[in-house]
Amino acid sequence: MLIGHDFLRPQLYLRKHRRRFLICQTIPLKLRPYFAGKTRLVASAETHSEIEAKAKGRRLAVEWGEQIEAAGAFKGTPEEFLAAQRGKMSQRPW
Repeated sequence: MLIGHDFLRPQLYLRKHRRRFLICQTIPLKLRPYFAGKTRLVASAETHSEIEAKAKGRRLAVEWGEQIEAAGAFKGTPEEFLAAQRGKMSQRPW
């Protein structure tokens, strides 16, 4: 157990997997039901460069931060939140 660690604040970090970087962000304990019980969000940086991975991580931190804030402010059940998020994901242009 980490002393002084705030389990309510999401933490963003990089992990090297094989020769590529993964961008990881922890999900606060109280909000995990809103993310299907996941403990963290993970995405590949698709690069070998740590500098490029950090830049992509900062962009993802904004997007993931908005999702985590939306989950915290959501007044419905976790299932309703997940359904709403799925609807938003299907509307993305890519």
